Amino acid sequence: MLRDIRFALRSLLRTPVYTVAAVLMLAVGIGLSIYMFGAINAFALKPLPFADAERLVHFEYTDSRDGTRNLALPQIDWLDLGDRQQSLESLAAYAQGTTSLGGIEGAPERLAGAFVSADALPALGVQPVLGRGLRADDMRAGAPRVVLIGHRVWQLRFNADPNALGRSVRINGEETEIVGVMPEGFAFPMAEAMWLPLSSERSVAAGDAAPRVKTFGKLRAGVSRERPRRSSPPSCRASPSNVEHRCAATAPSSSRFPTSSSCRRSARPRRRCSSPSCSCC
Repeated sequence: MLRDIRFALRSLLRTPVYTVAAVLMLAVGIGLSIYMFGAINAFALKPLPFADAERLVHFEYTDSRDGTRNLALPQIDWLDLGDRQQSLESLAAYAQGTTSLGGIEGAPERLAGAFVSADALPALGVQPVLGRGLRADDMRAGAPRVVLIGHRVWQLRFNADPNALGRSVRINGEETEIVGVMPEGFAFPMAEAMWLPLSSERSVAAGDAAPRVKTFGKLRAGVSRERPRRSSPPSCRASPSNVEHRCAATAPSSSRFPTSSSCRRSARPRRRCSSPSCSCC
């Protein structure tokens, strides 16, 4: 065996170009294998790091005209579906965006942020480590502007000072009160560091400037994922989906929301799904 090893080494040394190419190919192959395993483990194997994760579902729609699927709904459709659904404790929503944090020492900073409904964090079973979460009143028109900040932002920009609660900062140029600090590592839905209340006003949600939102919720106790499919009318039949969604919680990790339902929408110029025949849950 030692003779074979010495012969192999001598052969490799006689062809250095081939040897280097072979080593590089092996290194790339091993690296890609490790990366793919990590991605599959995070998105498919590792459970969601939330309480009652098996009850979490997300929603998407399928356009009946061309069969395309989309995770994002018009904001007004989210409100309509939330009023009609009976299978979930609540139908939460969020929209991602960038925010500008100013009004404190240092230069203004652009951070990834999200507009979330007040029931989003309770659905995930996550609450601030300091202060309070978002409330339904925060989502109404004319309510004082409030924000939840990430743990890292609290440490780096406020020196982990508990007195940061109640402090007024400028978010996107508007005075906003800090009402809570999220747990360390929480970055829902992707890598966000600030969370603002999503408006629940129909006049705002129906406007052209309203964002498209992604929706999810927690099934009521004793309700199976088959119930939305059985109860949906033919024009809005729910169906399984393997669309994956990344999120992070108190333990930094990413995974996917489990089985989703798909809402088949009627063809309308504004691509809305607000008719009584389109109740997906």
